[in-house]
Amino acid sequence: MSNNSEGHHCDLPGLAHADPGFLSTLFSPPTDLRPDWLSKPAFLELTSLRAYPLRQLHRLCAALRQRTLPLAHPAVQTLVRQLLYHIGPVVTVPKCEGGEGPDKPQLQWREGWDRDHDVLPTLCAELAALAEELDPAPRDQPAVLLLGEMAAYLSDWYEPCRTVARRFAAMTSRVADELEARVAAAVGAADGVLVAQLRVKQVRWRVMAMVCYGAGRLDAEDVGQLLQLVVLVHHGCLFQEGQAAQAELQLLATRAHGVMAARARDVKPLLWLKSLTAAAARVLQRIPATGDLRWELVPRYAPAVTDTGCSSNCYDWCCGVQAVSPDGDLYSINVLDGTVLCNGRHPGRLPREATEHPLFVRTFGAGVNFEVSITREGVMQTLQPVAGRHYDFFLSSAGTGGTQAGQQQQLAVLELDVSAVGAREGAAGARQQGEGRGKAGAGARHGAAASGVVLELLDVDGRAACTYRKDALPVRLRKMYSHWLSR
Repeated sequence: MSNNSEGHHCDLPGLAHADPGFLSTLFSPPTDLRPDWLSKPAFLELTSLRAYPLRQLHRLCAALRQRTLPLAHPAVQTLVRQLLYHIGPVVTVPKCEGGEGPDKPQLQWREGWDRDHDVLPTLCAELAALAEELDPAPRDQPAVLLLGEMAAYLSDWYEPCRTVARRFAAMTSRVADELEARVAAAVGAADGVLVAQLRVKQVRWRVMAMVCYGAGRLDAEDVGQLLQLVVLVHHGCLFQEGQAAQAELQLLATRAHGVMAARARDVKPLLWLKSLTAAAARVLQRIPATGDLRWELVPRYAPAVTDTGCSSNCYDWCCGVQAVSPDGDLYSINVLDGTVLCNGRHPGRLPREATEHPLFVRTFGAGVNFEVSITREGVMQTLQPVAGRHYDFFLSSAGTGGTQAGQQQQLAVLELDVSAVGAREGAAGARQQGEGRGKAGAGARHGAAASGVVLELLDVDGRAACTYRKDALPVRLRKMYSHWLSR
């Protein structure tokens, strides 16, 4: 490497063992080149970071301790990553006497860096101090992302860094989870714009948490957290309509896929624990809570699995897993990209036949929609509670002759209290694909027996067949209030 500015050349490898004081004088940057976003101390720290091969990690430790560098700036992040991932000369470490196999290659500039009181333990201590400082309010997203990535990368060489990386992962996941209350309030208020904005924020924080698992040893708890993060990231990318949000989420999803692809072989031995059910339940919150689902490989991937690894495609073994619930619903997960399916379908929204139905508009309002999954009987179940309640929607034909032109489908609506015993299992109400309201009511009674408190919304305006006596109440009471029947 040389610098030919004004005809002067400098052989950097030849100066590798020169006096540090001479080097600092030779390469001191002119202060008039300092950008506006850097203070003078930060400028000097930044320009000295790449003091290869003897001092770059020492300079990084000093910069982290003095808190001078703006770690959120892209230029600083690029330089720090170049510092960490630098390869340089490679030497071979002789195998132990009597050992088998080839000599182990090692980067020359990292020899001895993990010894006690050397640079790696010191760097781990500085990262731990920053984690302690940022934990109460990790607002600086780019800085937290860089620090978590550093801790995870260094944990491959120094195990205590793994604990620091997990702390960064925990704080970023916590911030994303704390936004759930605001998301639920926005869903209840039918504010789709706010819901989308909050989901983008959650995806950012969760991708940052996934990066903290990008290197180092994984245990069963780590795999469980990683699976939950990837399914939540994928779900957060759904239902986004703005082009700017879609572009950002595409980049974040790519980063998440990169982490899962890099850790695929490490995830394999720990995949078949209860982590799969917990991950699916983060999206499909009404998965039966009684007992763990029995997960298995999707059939077309099963032949690729061997005891020592994958025989054909190294990702086939974990691309698709599925389980059947006691109610007969099929749940599927793509472990690599976080896709969660219910009966082969993505979570979606209510169709226009439901949202434009007079009974729905009268009760929930015009322009309101909910995210739902569809059971094998065709019941549309809300994914998230709405004001503390789950809802089931079922559309049936208008009469014995089926749905014809000019006829409107009947809409059955069930409400479940999420605090009720068994409510998470969902109601089997409206399971009957019958043609009349009476059959839907029979299904609701069956659901009540299985799920605790279940209320059925009654149509008192006479737009659908209903056993409720609309003449038993005054007109204003019928028009101004909704009416529910406990099943």
